[in-house]
Amino acid sequence: MKKWKTKRTKYIYKTPFGNLRKDSCELPNGNFIEDYYVNEYAEWVNVVVI
Repeated sequence: MKKWKTKRTKYIYKTPFGNLRKDSCELPNGNFIEDYYVNEYAEWVNVVVI
């Protein structure tokens, strides 16, 4: 399976806990996605105590 190509990246929001960015991507079939939103998070652990 071929990968998407990221043509442009713009950070919309940045914090120490995570970021929101908007990418413009080219698909393997030649189509474009202009507004592909990505949430970036720092590594973390969730704990549920019962």
